[in-house]
Amino acid sequence: LYSTTDNTWITDTTLDADYWYRNLRQPVLFQPAIEHLSSNGYTTYIETSPHPTLTPSIQETNPNTTTIHTLHNNQNDTDALLTALGHAHTHGHPITWHTLIPPTKTTPLPTYPFQHTHFWLNDKTADADVESAGLSRTDHPLLGATTTLAHSGETVLTGRLSPTQHGWLADHAVNGTPLLPGTALVDMALHAADHTNHPTLDELIIHTPITLTHPTTIQLT
Repeated sequence: LYSTTDNTWITDTTLDADYWYRNLRQPVLFQPAIEHLSSNGYTTYIETSPHPTLTPSIQETNPNTTTIHTLHNNQNDTDALLTALGHAHTHGHPITWHTLIPPTKTTPLPTYPFQHTHFWLNDKTADADVESAGLSRTDHPLLGATTTLAHSGETVLTGRLSPTQHGWLADHAVNGTPLLPGTALVDMALHAADHTNHPTLDELIIHTPITLTHPTTIQLT
């Protein structure tokens, strides 16, 4: 154990009444503790808490560290823990996967050649019929409808961002918060430009990232 009270290594015998008194009364030496650990080769920190509160402070102290949080208020506990294990694995830390995922049997391949025939399943989560609302469909997963304004002749594309319907959006997260990636904004902009016969994009400025937390649904226009 490394103490942010004494800024040194401690043992169980150190955690007596006097230690906890100092823990309550003295300033927390969090930054010096992280700096000391980082200078001694500790590069990965895992925050075990119901919500990431220390993760930003660790990253501010040393941006070169790998900081992983375990749980998040707006995320399923199992998904959050599995995501934390995935981050640890991708940063080179060994994970004992067999304790988490039991062994399974291998399914044998069929003995006949693949016929290369597609059988697509019907999407039960498809958007409502936009044509009933006077809109036209577009071939895009996020901007699924378009219309032309009568008074100006301008083309408007619209759609919705829903972490529930588009579960893959949650895969792009920063500090545990799902954000719409910049590539999605570029893709939507190019789709709109192509739809209006102007398939170019000169510049894209993102002032504020779009957060995607359950159960929020964001209207795109």
